[in-house]
Amino acid sequence: MGNRHSKSKAVCPVIDSSGPDIQPIVGRLTFHSLAMIVAGAAALFAGLAAIILILRHATHFSNPPEQTQVIRLIFVIPVFTLVSFLCVWLDGKPQDYFIPALDVGDAFPLAAFFLLISAYIVPDEQGRDAFFKELELIDKRETPEDKEVSHGIGLQKLAMMATQWIPVSIILWIATVGTLATGTYCKNSNSAHFAHIWITVFRMFSTTIAIIANLRLYGRAKSVLKPRGAVKQLLYFKLLIFLNFFQMFVFNFLTSRSDLHATKYLTFNGLTQGLPSFILCCELALMAPFFWVLFSPFPYIIRQTSEQTNGEPQRYYGGALGIKAMISAINVADIFRQMMAGVNAKA
Repeated sequence: MGNRHSKSKAVCPVIDSSGPDIQPIVGRLTFHSLAMIVAGAAALFAGLAAIILILRHATHFSNPPEQTQVIRLIFVIPVFTLVSFLCVWLDGKPQDYFIPALDVGDAFPLAAFFLLISAYIVPDEQGRDAFFKELELIDKRETPEDKEVSHGIGLQKLAMMATQWIPVSIILWIATVGTLATGTYCKNSNSAHFAHIWITVFRMFSTTIAIIANLRLYGRAKSVLKPRGAVKQLLYFKLLIFLNFFQMFVFNFLTSRSDLHATKYLTFNGLTQGLPSFILCCELALMAPFFWVLFSPFPYIIRQTSEQTNGEPQRYYGGALGIKAMISAINVADIFRQMMAGVNAKA
C-alpha cells in the first residue's frame, strides 16, 4: 500500500484546461485579440522609449565605465517587452519555454547594476579592490577589540554574489526546457518529485543573493553613492524585477492549487500565462518613461563650459552613431571578469 501511495505522488496532476467556447469581450474581439493589440502597443511604446534612451547614451558616450552599464540596464526593457509580448501572442505551451528567458534578461542587468555602483564609487576598475581593502582597514581600526567586524566583505566576493545569477539563470532555463520535454517539470504541482518546485527555490535563492550583493555594496559607500541617486535607481530597478517575480510566483502558485480555470473569455493558457505577461507589458509601458529620469543622458552631455576633466579634454567615445558604445555594452567580458575574480578570491 505504501509503495502504491508513494508512486501516486510522483504522478503530475492533470488540470482540466477545457472550458466554454470563447466569446468576444469587446465587439468582435476576443480577450486574446484585444490583449495582443494592447500588449503590442505597450511593448512598442516601452521598447521605443528604451531604444531612444540607449541611443542618446551611445551618441553621448563621455563616461564609458558608467554608461556601458547604464545601456545594459536600459536594455532590460526591450528584452522584457519582447518576451512578454511573445507569451501573450503564443496562446499555448510554447510560453513555458519563453518565460525563463526573463530570468536571463534580468540577470545581466543585475550584474551591470553592481558594476555601475562600483564605477560610481571608483571609476578606475584597477583601484576598486584597493578602495575596499582600505574600507576594511578603517572598519578594523574603528571597531572595538571585543566586537567582530560583520561587514568586511571584499569587492571580489560581492561581485561573485552579484554575478552568480547569470550562470544560474541559464542553467535553470536549460533545466526547465529539459524537464518540460521529459514531462518531469509539472508546473501544476509543488511536490518535491518534480522539477518545478526545485527550479523555483533555486531561482528565489540565487536572485536574493544577487540583490543582497547590490545592497551590501551600496551600504559600504553610502556617502559616495547618495548624491548620484543610486538608491533611487536601485529601488526602481528592483521594483521591475520584483513585479516580474511576484506575478509569476502568484500565478504559478494558483495554478499548482488548481484555483485557475478557463472562462468564456479566457482559455486556461491565456489565464495562467498570457494574462501575467499582458500585465507585465502594460507595467513596462508605465515604467519606461521613468528610466529617462533615473538614467538620464543629460549629465553625460559635454558642455562648452566644461571642456576638461582631470586635466584631459572631454570627448565622446561612442564612435559614429554610437556603434562603439553599443559594442562596449554587448561585450560582457567585464562581467565575467568580475565573476571569475570573485571565484578565485573565494578559492
